[in-house]
Amino acid sequence: MTADQYKQIAQKVANGTASTEEMETYLLYFKLLEKHQEDLPFDTKNQRHLKDSLKQRIDAQIQASPQSTSKKLPYKYAAAVALLVFSSLVGYYIQQNQEPLEKTVNVSNRPISDFQPKKTTLTLADGSTITLDDAAAGELAKQGTTSIIKSSDGKIHYKPIGTAAAATNSYNTISTQKGGQYQLALPDGSLVWLNAASSITYPTAFGSTERKVKVQGEAYFEIRQLANQPFIVETNNQEVLVLGTSFNINAYKVDVSETTLISGRVKVKNLRSTNTATPILSIGEKALVNHQGIQIAKANIEEITAWKNGYFQFQGELQDIMEQIGRWYDVHIDYRLSGKEALTFGGRISRNRSLQDVLAIIEATGNVHFKVEGRRVMVSK
Repeated sequence: MTADQYKQIAQKVANGTASTEEMETYLLYFKLLEKHQEDLPFDTKNQRHLKDSLKQRIDAQIQASPQSTSKKLPYKYAAAVALLVFSSLVGYYIQQNQEPLEKTVNVSNRPISDFQPKKTTLTLADGSTITLDDAAAGELAKQGTTSIIKSSDGKIHYKPIGTAAAATNSYNTISTQKGGQYQLALPDGSLVWLNAASSITYPTAFGSTERKVKVQGEAYFEIRQLANQPFIVETNNQEVLVLGTSFNINAYKVDVSETTLISGRVKVKNLRSTNTATPILSIGEKALVNHQGIQIAKANIEEITAWKNGYFQFQGELQDIMEQIGRWYDVHIDYRLSGKEALTFGGRISRNRSLQDVLAIIEATGNVHFKVEGRRVMVSK
């Protein structure tokens, strides 16, 4: 099998169009490359000869044992690792370029630090701020009849002071920066995970009739069920009535919000449309809210909640993928693509990988090229 043939198969695996036979060939090549990778001494001057020799050995083994893939990975998992496999192994062994794959991404002489300090701030009712990353464990502040406490694991929670009725007009805001995440417990005990460049505003003590918070960016909720106190999440253009459940809200864009139901039930209301319908989502559905109304569709739960579990899960257009990368690594994306064709990619990558690694994995498909200068990533073909 030639390098071009392998790259064609790898590309099909990456975008989910590979046939069963092509997937089996891809996985077999991957397994054999893993098996023989210690055979390549990377410091040798004869590297190209050794790469060609290794490829010939693998091709011969494939022809001799076409059914040797006795334990196959399920298709969906194989597709998820396709880009990672292609970049980390094939880039070294069968590409015509002698340079390792990681070096195909141009980086300036002043490389950026992938993970800048991820300062999360708490803004109190009087406008003063506390940097939660730097604050010591213990009581951070008092808000009305509520004490704000930072626990030893870095999370904050709210504790009523005495038995006095709590005031509900005192609001706090927690904000994450690009590249940061934060988990908190709301005054009612509900849990919230904030994604990068996101914020949540909430009262320091909820009232007796409802619990209402406002979100910008992206957040995952696990709501404590209280029958007589409905939980409401508001974004720029929607209101979500929660009926004891877990769900994800993506509201980075001013005029578009997406709510995905993981468990329980939620009712979605569009705040910027004349359409007064308030559909109730079923588990595994998502509601896209914009000025036109509310569209309900099936959701890919694994993809949508990947950020909460420490992964990028790419399955879509390049522009959407680069928005995630720019937000996490705090870089500006500069598009220099000609034409209006939509480039799509698929794969699963740990958020702990460096920016250079992530770009190299995407670039390995051969459909796009990246150049990094300072905190700017230029995208071209």
